[in-house]
Amino acid sequence: MIYNNLGKTGIKVSKLGLGTLTMGGLQKNSSKKEYLKVLSSCFEYGINLFDTAEIYNSYHIVKDAIKLKRDVIVSSKSYAYDEKGATAALDYCLKSIGRDYVDIYLLHEQESGHTIKGHYDALEFYLKQKKLGKIRAVGLSTHKVECAKACLKFKEIEVVHPLINYAGFGILDGTKEDMENAVKNLKKAGIGIMAMKIFGGGHLIKDYNTALSYILEKPYIDCFLIGMAESSEVEFNVSKVLNLDLNIKHEELGKIKRAVHVESHCIKCGECKKNCPQGAIEIINDKIKIDYSKCVLCSYCASFCKEFAIKMF
Repeated sequence: MIYNNLGKTGIKVSKLGLGTLTMGGLQKNSSKKEYLKVLSSCFEYGINLFDTAEIYNSYHIVKDAIKLKRDVIVSSKSYAYDEKGATAALDYCLKSIGRDYVDIYLLHEQESGHTIKGHYDALEFYLKQKKLGKIRAVGLSTHKVECAKACLKFKEIEVVHPLINYAGFGILDGTKEDMENAVKNLKKAGIGIMAMKIFGGGHLIKDYNTALSYILEKPYIDCFLIGMAESSEVEFNVSKVLNLDLNIKHEELGKIKRAVHVESHCIKCGECKKNCPQGAIEIINDKIKIDYSKCVLCSYCASFCKEFAIKMF
């Protein structure tokens, strides 16, 4: 596997990392037998970066990854905005993964400099915990160009986890070129770059080679995360990243038709619409409608559904 330094953090990460959202409780909710096969494949091919978040319900997967191979790099995220919430979030993370530190801890889904300021109490707490050795690097994730640009004003930010792909799909406030320029400037400032949604939540999988080549050709991207729920997916992606002739064929590639499924017991409370970061949900004629030209299949809407009526397949 290819390894890069994550900005100036001193953390060395595999170019390809495993996003655990796909296997977590919001999506496939893989059995232990299923996810252990995926972890085993990751270790076999040298993947050391495992991304999770408080919202993903996948800490148990990361915990088992640590048990199997203790020198893994763990990245997590929380929506906490003040010290009280940040304390609870970090304590829950560490307890859940079974370790006394987390490598990378991010403010989840920041939108702008104003949002960062609104979460600054949490950020300040994480910086204090970094000094205590409980966090190795602090940063944020974002789907917005404005936020990526604003990070340059906050010297505390060491890692940025931006949405970036060849089509610009899912970027909420600008073009692909806008995000590219913002990320380039972050990299010049020594900030580590962890790319997400390189396949646009599955929408761009039909153009797999184009999407992957786009990311691999960007020297300012230290690493990228892909959600993989089967060991065959790990093997296939690694073979493509490393240009290996492993004679592996992923039969479902290009045929993936993942979607948001709303069960009949949905009460149309509107929480999913209110909390959809992409603005992809509407309630029309008392029915939930998903705009797939906007939806990146992040499944965050499901976490706000009190009726457990939303699922991803």
